[in-house]
Amino acid sequence: MSSVFRYAISQGIVYNNPCKGAVLPQKRREEVEVYTLQEAQELLSLLQSEPFNRRLAFILAMYCGFRRGEIYGLEWKDINFENSTITINRASLHTPARGTYTDEPKTEKSKRCNKVSSSIMQVLRQYRVWQNERRLMVGAEWNDFDRLF
Repeated sequence: MSSVFRYAISQGIVYNNPCKGAVLPQKRREEVEVYTLQEAQELLSLLQSEPFNRRLAFILAMYCGFRRGEIYGLEWKDINFENSTITINRASLHTPARGTYTDEPKTEKSKRCNKVSSSIMQVLRQYRVWQNERRLMVGAEWNDFDRLF
């Protein structure tokens, strides 16, 4: 609003900015609900019967704190097996109007490089083998993107 009034002043439409000096209420931070250790273990146990790609998406969300769009935007070049890091550079999103598309992460601070445990890196190695097996099974029908998902 203030910028609109500043523009109106510059055009001679109004002579003062009623927003100047306004005090905005402080934004309240919502408390985030997280799984208990028991709930997380139960979820991982239930996921054992799911395909590897679904399990891995939940593992990355739970252990690394990645958002869904960040997970689906991951490419193999974002995984550094030597340094045990995962870099978040993009998000894969879906809206009814646009369909599926790639965009920047939610905020500028969302672009980051996370150090991850060796157990997560081992799961990623296993997943890469699983994904390559699927690629061979599908053959020419495989859409060859660098994406994990």
